[in-house]
This record gives sequence, C-alpha cells and structure tokens, in this order.
Amino acid sequence: MAKDVSFHEPVEDTLYKNEDALSVATTFLQEQLPDFWSLITSVTREFVVFSSPNHNSFAGIMHHGTAYFNTENKIQTPVFFIDDISHQCGHVIFNVLTLDTPKYLKVPKDHPLKNYSTNPGEMRGAYGAFHGLFTYTCILHALDEVLQSQYFTDENLRFEALGRIGFYLHKFYLDLKLMNNPEILTDAGLDFHRQFNEGFQEILIRYKKEIQGFDYSNQPYTFQYDRFKESNLLSKNM
Repeated sequence: MAKDVSFHEPVEDTLYKNEDALSVATTFLQEQLPDFWSLITSVTREFVVFSSPNHNSFAGIMHHGTAYFNTENKIQTPVFFIDDISHQCGHVIFNVLTLDTPKYLKVPKDHPLKNYSTNPGEMRGAYGAFHGLFTYTCILHALDEVLQSQYFTDENLRFEALGRIGFYLHKFYLDLKLMNNPEILTDAGLDFHRQFNEGFQEILIRYKKEIQGFDYSNQPYTFQYDRFKESNLLSKNM
C-alpha cells in the first residue's frame, strides 16, 4: 500500500462488506469477457479492497501485479467493481505493453502536460495521460458488455453502467484531444492513439442518445452513483 494512506476501517472489514459484489464482478468478467479476463490474470497477482478518505484506487509499477480498489466508505455494487477492475488492471496490462516507453513517447514519462492543455488544473505527466487512454478503453469495453448483455437485469445496475459510460466518454474525449500530438507521441504511440479513438467513436455512437442530457455537475474526480441518481432520473428504458 502507498505511504500516508489513512483508512476508515481495517481492510478485512472492507472486504467482508464488499465480497459478494466483488465476486459477482469477477464472475461477470470471466464469463462475459474471457479474453479480457485472461489478460487481467496474466499480469495481476492480487486484488486489495480498502476504504480511504485520502487515496484513490490505484495500480502502480512499484506494486506491479496488485490492483487496489477504494470503496470510499460505501458498500459498492458489482458495476463499481467491474469498472474499477477494468481500470486498475488496465494500468497493470498497459505497464507491460509499454515497458519500452521511449518507443511510444518522445518526451520523458513525467513530462508535464500543462503546457499543452487549456485546463489550469492539468497536473499529469505524459505517460499518465497515455495510460488513461488505455484504461478508458478497458472500462468502456466492460461497461458496454454490461448493457449489451442481459447478464444484469436490475435497472439500477444498468443505469449505473450507463451513467459511468457517459462520465468516462467525456474524460476520454478530452484526453484523446490532448494526446493527439506528434510532439508527445511517436508513430507507434500515435498508432495506439488511433486505435483508442476508434473504440471511443464506437461507444459514443452506440450511447450518444442515451447519455445526452446527463448532469455530471455534482461529480467529484471519481464517479459516484449516489450523486448521479440525485441529479438524473432513472432512464425509462433501463
């Protein structure tokens, strides 16, 4: 675990509260997306479920093979874990795929992106944003399967998946625009970018009408379904 993390409770308690949802999520990935699950298990040794007020979910090269999921002092849903497993294990997978980083980046890993962005709060380095393009791809791939399959019939779970799709599509769009830059990416990096953009366009076309008009103004950095329900009525077609 990273330094200076505070906890709401012992990790054993957090796992106990969320074990059923985590089990449903992993079973879904194994049964519905077996190729993706095979990739996840090829590079991931363990999952750690924790609850912290001061640290997001994460996966890092210093803890390679471990994915950490912050439940944020809530009992989370299977859709939360499908999202976060795809997200954090996406980081682990992409670390392996881009181990030879200079093949994909023309700049150092931590090269600041603030000079390329109109967002005054942009604090990321180039490699972090490059990773984001892959993790958005993984998350949307999994959430799309939640909605395209009938694995979940609970309308709240399906609405949560749709809300998360809209949330990530907006972030994905901004990062695709930011990283479409030959000063940052090599030809090999730009080829990855092209593939990520194709995936983005496919998901956008599929859900554009359904997510149009969603209000995300009350969302923090990480998606919160309880807040989403406060500002968006459950879709009639869920």
